[in-house]
Amino acid sequence: DREYLHLDEKLTRCILELDKVQTEGMEDVRNARKSAVQRIQSLINLLESKG
Repeated sequence: DREYLHLDEKLTRCILELDKVQTEGMEDVRNARKSAVQRIQSLINLLESKG
């Protein structure tokens, strides 16, 4: 479905933007980024299972 593909693309772009975040050694920032990426990956997996 086109809508699923569109959402998948937007979520993938979010991951790419998160990859640009510099943690500069801050563990809290690194953990927050990692958690956000994992959540987005879970959403992508859900979309792929439905699409």
